[in-house]
Amino acid sequence: MKPALIYYKENVFSQLDYFQNIRLATSGHTVDERFYLTFNDLSESYNKEGITAIFIMNTLSDNAIELQGLQMAHYIRIITRGEGVGKLPIFLIGSENITELLRLSDYSSILQTPAVELLPYSKEKVKNVIDNIHAYKHLENYEAYLKKTHIPQPNNYLSHHSITSEWSLYQWSKCLNIKSAIENHIEMNLYYRYVTSQHPECGDKVTIDYPPYPSESESEKKRILIIDDEADKGWGELYKALFSHYSNIEVNTLKGFDYASDTKEALLQKVKETIKEKKFEPYHLVLLDIRLLQNDFKKKTDFSSFDVINMLQTLDKGIQIIIVTASNKAWNLQYALNRNVFAYITKESIFDKSRSKEKLEELLKQSVDAISKSRFLKKVAENEKKILDRLNDKTSTISVPIRKRMLHNIKEQIEIAWIMLTNYRFDERYLRYAYLSYYQILELFAEPSPDMYIKIKNKKDIYCEDINGNDINCSEKLKMIYDKTWKGNLIQQTQGTHKEKELELTPYARIGSWMFARTTNRHFMTLLELNSTRNNNTHGGSSTSNIDLEKRLLKMMALIIDFMDNA
Repeated sequence: MKPALIYYKENVFSQLDYFQNIRLATSGHTVDERFYLTFNDLSESYNKEGITAIFIMNTLSDNAIELQGLQMAHYIRIITRGEGVGKLPIFLIGSENITELLRLSDYSSILQTPAVELLPYSKEKVKNVIDNIHAYKHLENYEAYLKKTHIPQPNNYLSHHSITSEWSLYQWSKCLNIKSAIENHIEMNLYYRYVTSQHPECGDKVTIDYPPYPSESESEKKRILIIDDEADKGWGELYKALFSHYSNIEVNTLKGFDYASDTKEALLQKVKETIKEKKFEPYHLVLLDIRLLQNDFKKKTDFSSFDVINMLQTLDKGIQIIIVTASNKAWNLQYALNRNVFAYITKESIFDKSRSKEKLEELLKQSVDAISKSRFLKKVAENEKKILDRLNDKTSTISVPIRKRMLHNIKEQIEIAWIMLTNYRFDERYLRYAYLSYYQILELFAEPSPDMYIKIKNKKDIYCEDINGNDINCSEKLKMIYDKTWKGNLIQQTQGTHKEKELELTPYARIGSWMFARTTNRHFMTLLELNSTRNNNTHGGSSTSNIDLEKRLLKMMALIIDFMDNA
């Protein structure tokens, strides 16, 4: 058996017959690829003929200052995890002394690890080592090597965010048991191999717990748009694999845009076209990276994605946005919160220890919740438009006095409700506040005023003037419906301004009498349900789940529209 010599150009050592010569591979596109191919040749020689030791020239490129021989030594140790050929003693040959190497190379930590020697550029010294090779120890403990080793991050990346993005893609793909486009690059790369030797990788047998989707049985398609400069480099396929569990969720990437060369204006135009492309199959969720364009990597804030957020929320009031990014900066998170972005999820850092399953499940849960919220808000926004259109329509059957009196108040309540609804995921009380805002709109229809004649006769009968000016007795019908589910009085006594008892109608009685006398569709049971929910939220009665409250809010909006259509 002979020792192996890894070299780049012919030299006095490669011409000696006591080496198994292994020339550095030149077919690889990157340093890591050349190291990987060279390592394969070394392994083959070790397995076939046996090798007693590894000699490496310090210089393995045309640029002597690069000192790639030190990197190659690390590569052999790390890729084998100190097993097999990776246990052999390593000798580095060069004219540089140890002080110079420590100063010139970021990889000089190899010189401080066990079973590594630095030799001068001398045939006699090298021959003497070979003659006494059995006196040199093999690497006995890989952990001892790691404790002395430091591998710097590659300097050919735009920022550390690019490294985090690649690492997340690799780890998450392994969790989902899919082959990533980045896999070969990661497994050949010295830095990533060093990281994986320190931190356990996500195993292939990880089971992702998928959150249930409440509308899984529905045929309606839910659409997700991916806006990420690395969508075509594996992220698009990863997202599609992640959501393939749900039969009615469709995942698309932004097409026809070059993140590397196109402008921010072109990006915004392409996003606008994509969102408007299918009016009847809207997008519910956008998964958005923060750094999209080349110029973004030179900034700390004010990224092009911020303009995308503003435009999306202007184009589609109900669309939800989740930022998935390598950036963990507090000011970026604060901006997202200020813009009511649904969630802010950081990609998995190389310093995270096996958090892939946790990260993926967080992304799934937030996405499913965001889609549900989007569907709700889109319906709210659609109903808002119907209400405002009817108020602004001068041919509407709603009388002019009612329109004038209600227009400002309804707009105000709608604006308040929308602010509450976009924030209620942070505080559930906001959903209840929004519900009460819409109930106030209902009450506006029967608000006492000169043009709205609702009165009490004989202290027990409720009359309302219909559209023809006739007084209609509403008491019997209202009481009959009311007593089916709720025992109580429709007329209450309150303290008057002069300490005299005054009669006052309950909200249900006022709205119900107006409905009975002035509309053709009389949804008394619906009104009673809405009124009961209003009372519970106002006076602290039995709580209503968020899902039920959302349904009743939409039901109330439909009732308001029905009032306006049939008044």
